[in-house]
Amino acid sequence: MYDWLGYVSGFFYIICYFPQISEIYCKKRNDLSNLFIYFQMVGGVFMLAYGILNTLLPVIILNITVLVCLSVILFGLRVRFASVPSE
Repeated sequence: MYDWLGYVSGFFYIICYFPQISEIYCKKRNDLSNLFIYFQMVGGVFMLAYGILNTLLPVIILNITVLVCLSVILFGLRVRFASVPSE
């Protein structure tokens, strides 16, 4: 009945990742903490498991999308900045 709240909150939650992805791929900046991203991935995996076990479709969709966004961010950090010497 109130699934729409989960979808709307998930939409705004996912939008938060777009500026980070833009910073990495368009502006080529590396101002992100890897530890923060790893913790977010662990949290996303646990929330995904929770959503699957409780058959909560908004939670499942949100956390799959979060894990995709975090994977894009980590991939971008590794590809863009792998050969850049640290200052």
